Amino acid sequence: MGGLFCLALLLPAATDAFLLIPHLKQQHLQRPLAKTYQKHPRHLQSLLTYLNTGSITLLSAATADVHQGTSSSSSSSSSSSSSSSSSSSNPTEDLVVLTREAGKNDKLRKLLEAREFNILELPCIAHCHAEGHAQLQQTLETQVFDYIVITSPEAAQVFLEVAQTCPTYKPTNLVPIGEATGVLLKKAGAGIKFTPSKALAKVLAVELPEMEEEKVGGKEGGMKSRRTARVLYPASKRAAHTLEDGLYARGVCEEGEREAQGEREGGSRLFEVTRLNTYDTVPAEWSEADESRAKACRVVTFASPSALKVWASRVGMEFNVACIGETTATAARQAGWKEERIFYPREAPGIEGWAAAVEEALQG
Repeated sequence: MGGLFCLALLLPAATDAFLLIPHLKQQHLQRPLAKTYQKHPRHLQSLLTYLNTGSITLLSAATADVHQGTSSSSSSSSSSSSSSSSSSSNPTEDLVVLTREAGKNDKLRKLLEAREFNILELPCIAHCHAEGHAQLQQTLETQVFDYIVITSPEAAQVFLEVAQTCPTYKPTNLVPIGEATGVLLKKAGAGIKFTPSKALAKVLAVELPEMEEEKVGGKEGGMKSRRTARVLYPASKRAAHTLEDGLYARGVCEEGEREAQGEREGGSRLFEVTRLNTYDTVPAEWSEADESRAKACRVVTFASPSALKVWASRVGMEFNVACIGETTATAARQAGWKEERIFYPREAPGIEGWAAAVEEALQG
């Protein structure tokens, strides 16, 4: 026993030495250890070396006379200590919440999990049909449009479901707002007529090409005149009127062009928009446990102003937010979020840029 106390006194700075004491309470371990260090003091230096590296499990290698159980006992202690340290860390530390509708967070989740972020999926919104949904099928079957503008994956899904029920309509004139929506439409076999340079309604309103046709009585390949472009806009009931207002601001056809189309002065705009609100966004249901988990997050992600509003009303705005793009980031400012808490991809909207914004928000 005296040898054991000597060991403790000799190693006051090596705190790991005291971790050995509980494992040496058994007599069959105390006696061999004391005997070993009395006969072979050089082993003490070996013990010091192992302790300085934080390795307790090598004790049996330095003291061959000690019972074989010492190594396994020490290893068990080290493992238990490590497990305790891990479990004591906060499981919600740096938690990132994904708020898109159920089933639509997969792409962002995969990118964030590759970065080893702590993820919680907690949808803020759900979708349901709006009044325009019932009109969409008849509109597609009875009217002709130059452009059909689709401004979100959800709008694309609703549109495609209805289009498949229209035997006379072929989706060849679609205008997706951005890459993700375009990919979804292409997978369904739809033809893409135009895509804006940036996934924003205000950019699309500026860049959408005008329609031209041969002048009445003109020769083939001669002068062309502009005509009104007919645009169908199947939209969310809660979507802003940015697209319609922007296209309206593009103006009217020139006077001579209006006359050629049989229009009176003041008529014939460059774009005529038919908007149908085909779906609506409603708050998703949360439990008390969901709300508690939400309050523990570090960063929350938003893909729409609707989800942002639901979160703000339920949990507040004391969180860093990673928005999918400029439109949602603007909504965050308008809702009252502090500028230093708002992160979004300023140059390249999309999933990759969104994931980068999440990482930036975690560091902010």
